Amino acid sequence: MNSFTIEQTMTVLMTMKLPTEVKIGIHLSNNFDQPLPKELVPVCQEAIMLDTYGFDRDTTEIALPNSVSFQGRFQATLRDVIEAHHLQWFLKDTEDNGRKMSDIGFTISHTTK
Repeated sequence: MNSFTIEQTMTVLMTMKLPTEVKIGIHLSNNFDQPLPKELVPVCQEAIMLDTYGFDRDTTEIALPNSVSFQGRFQATLRDVIEAHHLQWFLKDTEDNGRKMSDIGFTISHTTK
């Protein structure tokens, strides 16, 4: 059986004409050691939207569903949600976050201001 890397899988998934919530659901159920609960899809959507609008990743808090906690809390920072759920594939290319689109997906380049 062929084994695909997460980069290969996500590159294909991101080119598919599916609603974002479906793509997030596929990502959460297939790209982690244990599938993550589907209740996290709206949390991930909120994190993607807040990042797109330039909310501060370290001070913006996102409420988690009652069935999910992060480090014993029912809230997590925008940064924690993005990093813990590997949402970089879903983030928009913006001047603020220094991301650049590429032909087969996109990469994150760290910039200093």
